Amino acid sequence: MSLFNNAIIGASGQQGYKISRSVRLRSSASAYLSRTLTTPTNNKIWTWSGWIKRGKPGGSSASGMHLFGTGSASTDAASNQIQFDGENLLLTGYATNWLKSNAVFRDPSAWYHIVVAWDNSNATVANRAKIYVNGIEISYSIDNRASLSTSSTYGINQAVLHTIGAWSWNNGTFAQPEYYDGYLTEVNFIDGQALTPSSFGETNALTGVWQPKKYAGTYGTNGFYLNFSDNSAATAAAIGKDNSGNGNNWTPNNISVTAGVTYDSMTDVPTLTSATAANYCVVNPLDNALGASITNGNLQVTSSGASWKTVRSTFALTTGSWYVELTSTTGTGNGNSFIGIVPMGVTLPQPVGEGSATSWGYSSNGNVYNNGSVISATGVTWSAGTTVAMTFDGSTLKFYNAGNLVATISSIPANTYAFGGSFYDNNAGAFNFGQRPFTYTPPTGFVALNTYNL
Repeated sequence: MSLFNNAIIGASGQQGYKISRSVRLRSSASAYLSRTLTTPTNNKIWTWSGWIKRGKPGGSSASGMHLFGTGSASTDAASNQIQFDGENLLLTGYATNWLKSNAVFRDPSAWYHIVVAWDNSNATVANRAKIYVNGIEISYSIDNRASLSTSSTYGINQAVLHTIGAWSWNNGTFAQPEYYDGYLTEVNFIDGQALTPSSFGETNALTGVWQPKKYAGTYGTNGFYLNFSDNSAATAAAIGKDNSGNGNNWTPNNISVTAGVTYDSMTDVPTLTSATAANYCVVNPLDNALGASITNGNLQVTSSGASWKTVRSTFALTTGSWYVELTSTTGTGNGNSFIGIVPMGVTLPQPVGEGSATSWGYSSNGNVYNNGSVISATGVTWSAGTTVAMTFDGSTLKFYNAGNLVATISSIPANTYAFGGSFYDNNAGAFNFGQRPFTYTPPTGFVALNTYNL
């Protein structure tokens, strides 16, 4: 089913502040950012704020997916992390979980705003650490804040290596990396203040939904602001640039700004900025009964073994004229990869174009299928490296190969459809709904699938 709903429209911000870019961290590429901080303004008080859109759940080596932290030694005092433990949020030391959310955060189409405020010098136990999501302090299934010493110093905001998107265990040893997979933008770190979410976000007066606003306060010595707006290079002076004025740039590791399926400078953002910068459609990992491997910010789909893996998009195609691309990353023109449309709420076909009169698919063998029958033998095959595409306006579906129209299906019955894809025997492909530059120019009148265009 689609996870796109009214709450997510609101989360895309309809007031003045606009965000232009995010960075995609791919766990498959071991992507993260790193910086060694200096002597802090206050080593017991800090705030971390960031907007995140999750990719695959869980982690690459265990159950964790790390957002921010450090690990200079194997102790609670030295190894501190803000992370996901599967679908729960954690604030943790090396062996002790200080806070763990009751709620799970698993919606792949939603942008979440996470704020962690830390003040272990505070005499009030409940004020020593807090986690907020979308403007509200969450409830906790684990609460060990009483174990935080008011006289001790802890790892975050010390003059040691810090990482975003990975766990740097033992001060630079990535033996247990647990890389984050997904999107990240508008990251603020405030050295010396324990702030509330109102410094970074506000409630939309029209929708009642939490949305970003520009932080206007001071940062302290180690403070930084990363908005990933400079994609001229994958360097600390560009995509890792600190925009706070402090010059506390972060080094990108295994992040790419080279055109293609690994391009990580995305226009998937939590504000309705423009026709090309908004909250984008992705592949739905929760609608995955057939067990496809969905990675790289929910855009890469890989099959395994001798069975079909079919996926659907998170956004339903109810109105509008849409364009989407798929680049084949593994496969030959033997019919083991498909793109197409499939209704929401029905059992996923194996593959798209099979098993249902309301499912259509273009196969890598060049044939277009409906209900298991060939309705167009285009003769135009595709394989690894080829980019194919679809347009759909609610009644007419068109397929393209390398920018050339190869098939048109008219009079599609009215239904609530989603874009889909199918892969067999270790074939794979990378979807692009417009969050990175399209390989080919969409036909006139067809646009990227995001909340602004909706």
